[in-house]
Amino acid sequence: MRIAYALVLVLGLLGAHRFYLDRVRSGTAQMLLSFAAAAAAVVLVGDPSALALAAVPIAAVGWWLIDLFRTAGMVRERNRREPEHSDAPGYERGWPRP
Repeated sequence: MRIAYALVLVLGLLGAHRFYLDRVRSGTAQMLLSFAAAAAAVVLVGDPSALALAAVPIAAVGWWLIDLFRTAGMVRERNRREPEHSDAPGYERGWPRP
């Protein structure tokens, strides 16, 4: 849980927390939206008349804000799907988890 929240706070706009939680498609979409938001911000600084482009950075920040609240649920869902330490040596042979 701590790692996921650290990622959402530090690299959340790039979708790092989603990659960490095996949500690759939505992580990629969030990353691409952030790149588009950066490009839109550059265009807005150069041409303030293109105000419709302001929706792109607003959408990126909005998604990040929503993820601040949804991350705990995403972590719990990920832990239900695959138990912790399932990749530990011996787990496939039925050994107890560490």
